[in-house]
Amino acid sequence: MIFDSIQILFWLFQSFVIGIWINRKIFFRGVGIEETILYAPITGFICTVLIASFFWFLEVPTYLMRYLFVSVVLFVTINLIQSNYFKSDLIKNPNFLWLILGSLLVIIHGSFLPFSEKLFQGYPLDRFFYQGGSILFEKYNITYFQDSYARLAFNGDKRSLMMDSLWSMGYNEISARPAVNLGFVIFNWATPKDLYRLGNAWEVFFRTLQFCGLLAIFCRVLGPKFISGFLAVSLVFGYWFQYTKDYNAWSSSACLAVTLSAIAYLMLIVEKNKIEKADRFYIIFITVAAVVIYPELGIPFCFIFLMVILSNKKLRNEILLTKHTPACLTIFICAVFTTHPHIIDFIKRQSGLAPFMVGGEEFSARGIFRLLASIDDRHIFLKSLSTEPWKFISEPLTLADMITGSIGLPYITYIQSAITLITLILIIEYFIFDQIVKKMPDPFNSLKRKYLIFTICLAVNIPVIVLILKKVNGYNFATPISLLLGFLILTILVAGCISIKNSKIRILLVLVASYQLFFIVMLIFKIVGGAYRVFPFWGAFSSAMFLIILASLKNKFFIKIAYLLAFTNIVFGGAIFYVTNTVGLEKFNSFYSPRNPVRHFEIENVRDKYDFDYTNLISDLKLCQSVYIAMPQNVDKEERAPRFQAVSLALFLENNGITHYLSMPYRNGSPLIGGEFHPGFNRQEVSADCTVEDDPKNGKIGYRLIRTR
Repeated sequence: MIFDSIQILFWLFQSFVIGIWINRKIFFRGVGIEETILYAPITGFICTVLIASFFWFLEVPTYLMRYLFVSVVLFVTINLIQSNYFKSDLIKNPNFLWLILGSLLVIIHGSFLPFSEKLFQGYPLDRFFYQGGSILFEKYNITYFQDSYARLAFNGDKRSLMMDSLWSMGYNEISARPAVNLGFVIFNWATPKDLYRLGNAWEVFFRTLQFCGLLAIFCRVLGPKFISGFLAVSLVFGYWFQYTKDYNAWSSSACLAVTLSAIAYLMLIVEKNKIEKADRFYIIFITVAAVVIYPELGIPFCFIFLMVILSNKKLRNEILLTKHTPACLTIFICAVFTTHPHIIDFIKRQSGLAPFMVGGEEFSARGIFRLLASIDDRHIFLKSLSTEPWKFISEPLTLADMITGSIGLPYITYIQSAITLITLILIIEYFIFDQIVKKMPDPFNSLKRKYLIFTICLAVNIPVIVLILKKVNGYNFATPISLLLGFLILTILVAGCISIKNSKIRILLVLVASYQLFFIVMLIFKIVGGAYRVFPFWGAFSSAMFLIILASLKNKFFIKIAYLLAFTNIVFGGAIFYVTNTVGLEKFNSFYSPRNPVRHFEIENVRDKYDFDYTNLISDLKLCQSVYIAMPQNVDKEERAPRFQAVSLALFLENNGITHYLSMPYRNGSPLIGGEFHPGFNRQEVSADCTVEDDPKNGKIGYRLIRTR
């Protein structure tokens, strides 16, 4: 785990020095040191993945890209040292200190999440795509995949295709959105053989980049103060950044980091009150990255980004209504197709699977609705979304839930509605008390009287708290509490919007409203898969906006509420840490009770049937030369559970250099190939000295290893 922390710091350093050098030479010339610092990590990361994607499609092998990357890192580091850039001014800068401190907190937390031998058991196919693709990038160049595909299309010989057992899963990433996978291979130049083991560390690295973007946003609005850093740190630990990360969604997490930095940069332009040529290039640079890294939401983000620019007079006049606009648009389009020439094919295929380039399937609205009283009620609601998705925005309870969820409080029933009710009562009491003190300060001007009033409050509240904890069932108050909390938050939000004239906050408001509109349109047109993908992005920006409004109201009560909400985000992150380090996420449902989001519909009813743990086989597996994974071959979309067993096991075998063959069909591995080309191997087609198959035991189906020779 310590090694992972060191590895992530090494990646951050590499991104930082490349970004610092490029910002000084190109994008941030003449700008203060604090701005160069804040945007340096994301600049270095984007430069690396865009150039890598460009080279990949030119058939340059990744080992040559790594040599180039190392040369650049050494050059810029020596150059910065010689120019005396790393001096006391940098070390003393509050933005730099927060960047280091916040990144360390995120890294330490994320590095100690379990990863060894066992992946996140909710939906490991996502990670199999990313990591399988990355491992293949490490081994081959694009010519190999093109030749293999041509042989398959010509004669249908799956043996010629399956020269590598990861091919049919990894190919999904080869020409889809390769930038993040290539970055994983290139940044790992010092440890190229540990690509599988470092998968979790790479995801945590994205969270550090997200923190950098959040810190830039909060510093732009609130200034380089303690509250800016604290709120930025807390959000990265909160629900929406955990959910968006999804523990395995590399491109989505990276795209969120890019979009955060893009919005922070618009705020910087507004603050400078002028736009220069370098600013236009940086906007093109960062929006191209959003599209190439994650086209499904990068392209919609560009339209939302355009709406944000149109909403601000300064941005509108200086960016869009100028003679440079046609040239900038031409550069943007050329840059996209240069770094990802297959993007139109990818969009067409994704649109064929689910309209509007956002993927997903009708029933995969995981995480959208959280407060229904029982799992059965939630399942009924989720299924109704496919026929009447507008219910989500028309019913009072779901509307309240949407409001509370969008600002980072979807986990209010995570601590049970009784505790939430107590919290609301105390908040309301404090608000009333604060108003009384302001209007009648005399009765509260002595320490003795303050102690007396405090004692009276305790005497009144303690019995009420005890009564609620003992008598209130966890679900009795879920509906009224969510409605009350939603109304309270909406009131504060509306009041804040009216009272605050800050143009940078208005940028966030337009951004959140645009995501909300996009989400509603998805539901109206019954594109539930698209809705669930955009919802976490909306929630992430809404969370940031709500905390900024609270901290900007210049009222001690609201600032304390901001700190309280920030603290609850950190508590939630700690709770996730506790779950993953004690019972593991495959036991998440038993810990989270029925209050957990319905995260992955395919296995919601099979956790009681399958045991996903194969750790008891590890010692025997390491003695095998090759393994045949004999899972059921009649796996359809609704019964994918054996795949979840096989994916974790397959990556373990890959990590240990053990050849393996999967028997089950790869239905999810072929959307970019255009058909189900690989139906799975049978026993007669492979020569393996070990076989892993189903093993029903104690009412569950687990693993059994058989030596065949």
